[in-house]
Amino acid sequence: MSEPNPREVIGGNNPPIEPVTFIVPGKPQGKAVARSARTNKGHYTPPRTRAYEAAIGTMASIAMRGREPIDECVALCLRAVFEIPASWSKAKRNRAIVGEILPGVKPDLSNIIKAIEDGMKGIVLTDDARIVDLSYCKKVYGLAPMVAVTIRDPRA
Repeated sequence: MSEPNPREVIGGNNPPIEPVTFIVPGKPQGKAVARSARTNKGHYTPPRTRAYEAAIGTMASIAMRGREPIDECVALCLRAVFEIPASWSKAKRNRAIVGEILPGVKPDLSNIIKAIEDGMKGIVLTDDARIVDLSYCKKVYGLAPMVAVTIRDPRA
């Protein structure tokens, strides 16, 4: 039998992966469904999604500081922070800040994750198939809308 590829084994003797953390400012956006064109162009990604993925790529590139994309199994930690509605009372706003009220609003967390994955591909990771752990992904309310992203060693 052949030896398993060490990049595919969690544990082993691989050195720990240095975490990569970055923030994408602004309202969290999800990956939009590919649209069909009436011409023979087939499917295309909507411009708003392309622009958001480009912003993710820019912030990810700054965080990488010239490093090569990671080609090992990783954990994706993501916190999508939504702005608290201005119409809410001070008491309700405080409950949202401490996490007693969570944002059950669109976009779906899974679509936010997909947009982040696609925006990082080729910059932070060689392929989003390298993500083996999504256990720390959450939507919360906060004072400034953003998505905070950390790629870390899944053994940590």
